Amino acid sequence: MIYDLIKKAETNSNFSPTLLYNEGWMLRLVLQLLNNGEIECDKISFSNEFKWYSEVLLRSPFLPRFQGDTFAESHTHADGVVGKFDFRGNTKGGISLDKGCDFFYIIEAKMFSKLSKGTTHAFDYNQAARNIACLAHLIYENRETLEIRETDKFGFYVFLPQDQIKIEKTFREFTKPENLVIAIKDRISKYPNADKENRFDWLMENLYKFINMIDIKLISWEELLGEQNDSEIWKFYEKCLKYNKKK
Repeated sequence: MIYDLIKKAETNSNFSPTLLYNEGWMLRLVLQLLNNGEIECDKISFSNEFKWYSEVLLRSPFLPRFQGDTFAESHTHADGVVGKFDFRGNTKGGISLDKGCDFFYIIEAKMFSKLSKGTTHAFDYNQAARNIACLAHLIYENRETLEIRETDKFGFYVFLPQDQIKIEKTFREFTKPENLVIAIKDRISKYPNADKENRFDWLMENLYKFINMIDIKLISWEELLGEQNDSEIWKFYEKCLKYNKKK
């Protein structure tokens, strides 16, 4: 029955075709193709073995200190993560990096939606800055077991249509290193001085180091698919464009 409903996604009046043809499923298809070695993209590199997982909650450095903390935020939702990691038990944002982890990427997938501009309590703290801060926090949390080498790679990548990169300027604006630094510093500044002492020292002292360590790129779906000969993948992508493009 489920298969029959999927086949009728474009004509079935019971649900919107965007439930199938969307950035989430496009991301899963692309990550599996990358994992299989069926596609390559010179903007993103992978070692021989890696995991990928979609719909992940990442621990934020700004989690509540107490119930009703008005300066806090919840875990950050990531569309996908790729690399050498594992899940910790009994946690909502339970990712830990393997000791031998030589790369870990956070992927944000877009199909004509924008990077969000802020959180409830920090209106200028955009989606790119949130992900970068969470990645920095993850690296910091694993500092005692993670042996970071110069060849290791940590990244935040946004997968999106080529047309959207050309048209929507906020993608380049939000992912500029200097703007990320400003957004994260501004987020910390929202806390009263007495509350932020010691709590964010690690981030303030190492912020530029983290920003320089993390590879940040906008990568189009077209670049990822490249010369992929599987016409079904391209057809799926074209339907994603058709049903998600704003009129």
